[in-house]
Amino acid sequence: MNPEDHAKRAADILKQRGSKLGSYKVLYEQIAQVFHIYLESQGKLKPGQKFESTDAVEFLKVMKMIREWLGHADPDHGYDLANYVFLKMGLTKYDK
Repeated sequence: MNPEDHAKRAADILKQRGSKLGSYKVLYEQIAQVFHIYLESQGKLKPGQKFESTDAVEFLKVMKMIREWLGHADPDHGYDLANYVFLKMGLTKYDK
């Protein structure tokens, strides 16, 4: 497959998961809240520090990279990794 075909496949996956899981903004805010509660209970957050939805996506992005590095080659890792980049962009407030 060429890069454009991979990008289309990643977009299809993102759309399917959005239909199945609902709003990515709500989903990753909820994931971030669970991570925040856990990290806070373990004393891993500094006072006033918050685990944000973008942090949750970044964590999952790194997990996919590690799976790709340490596991067998699987295009699903690449599609998910690309989509985590796009999800983080959707959750980020840019100045421009």
